[in-house]
Amino acid sequence: MGHKVCMTDDFYKTGDWIKARAKCIQDCCGLDLYSLYVHGVIEYGFTVHHIEPINITPELRLTQSNLIYLTESNHQIVHSLYDSGKYVETIALLYSLKERFARGRG
Repeated sequence: MGHKVCMTDDFYKTGDWIKARAKCIQDCCGLDLYSLYVHGVIEYGFTVHHIEPINITPELRLTQSNLIYLTESNHQIVHSLYDSGKYVETIALLYSLKERFARGRG
């Protein structure tokens, strides 16, 4: 699918991204929501992931609903799912995890 974005890209150095990343981490309470709901394990995240990749939907690059905090291993799993033909299903799953977490906090 070719959605991989190099972490050295200038976007990831901008103040807007740094703020959006911090807000995502705060909104997820530092937790990897994939680990929490898919595996039933509490783990702290490492990578803020764009649910819909920024090269496909650049207009969502700073949108909080499109960001989820993941461990690096789950981040790789998600990209593997995207690449294995489960792109739409994985995006739907990640959005549902965020919604589930938000409902539980509200």
